[in-house]
Amino acid sequence: MTTPLLNRIKRSVVFVISDIVYARIPGLMVYGSTKAALSYFADSLKAETHLRVCKVYLPFVRTSFGITQLPRS
Repeated sequence: MTTPLLNRIKRSVVFVISDIVYARIPGLMVYGSTKAALSYFADSLKAETHLRVCKVYLPFVRTSFGITQLPRS
């Protein structure tokens, strides 16, 4: 089932990925691994299909989750 929105964007997929893909931060192993896997999946999807794939890398945002997970200096 398609919607008018899907018809308008002509088979584009946008992945929101964080900069954690490029950093190795203790305590964020699972989160970083899943974001890296998502980035790899996006690259593979672009290479193997006719879809337009866009990866948006968001910078680190200080949230209660992020602050409690970062190592203390």
